[in-house]
Amino acid sequence: MARNPAPALDRPWRRRGALRYALSRIHGAVKPPVNVTDSPADIVIERDVEVPTRDGTILRINVFQKADGRKEEARPVILSVHPYGKDNLPSRRGKKWTFSKQYRAIRQPGPVTFSALTGW
Repeated sequence: MARNPAPALDRPWRRRGALRYALSRIHGAVKPPVNVTDSPADIVIERDVEVPTRDGTILRINVFQKADGRKEEARPVILSVHPYGKDNLPSRRGKKWTFSKQYRAIRQPGPVTFSALTGW
């Protein structure tokens, strides 16, 4: 029994524009569209502050607050929970930022911008 050749859609290397697509993927891995913004100068950061929960679990959090000296004043809280590691932050090397390798491995559909205070 003779085998039928695979349709063109099953052979992406034979599609029109395959070379352009491959080059764009390589460019995206080498120089992903990621922009890192500097942290504001008027922010004070306390890292790994222990916060007990009702069931006795200790959470270690990073607290970001304005450096205006009013620590006792009640302020709103923004809580963000994610599995990526709270201290996996971008760092500056010369004039360029280094960031997590996930942005090179996972294709970014558009430019990504995040703060130097967060890793996501």
